[in-house]
Amino acid sequence: MTKPKGLTKPQIAAYWRAATSAAREAGIPVDEYRKRVMREECGVTSVKQLNRTHDFDAVMRRFAEDVGDYAMASKYAVADTHRMSVLIRICCEQVLQLKGYPM
Repeated sequence: MTKPKGLTKPQIAAYWRAATSAAREAGIPVDEYRKRVMREECGVTSVKQLNRTHDFDAVMRRFAEDVGDYAMASKYAVADTHRMSVLIRICCEQVLQLKGYPM
């Protein structure tokens, strides 16, 4: 099994925007806030230790909840399920193509 990869550049940018906004809302210094969230949600204290799927989704969901953006929080809450549904859809399409059905 391969080690999950770290965050992408766009994810890092989104992480910092969300962390800064949520820390400002909470009235806590950004570093203190984001490290607390990473520790509570993922058991890590460095952004370099986050993986680009479940960990990223967990901290982004928390940041969104903490600023009251529940629509965004719900997006991150179901992100794992959404990724799986996309993979299933792709596999189904490939099976249909192999069976000769037009796509």
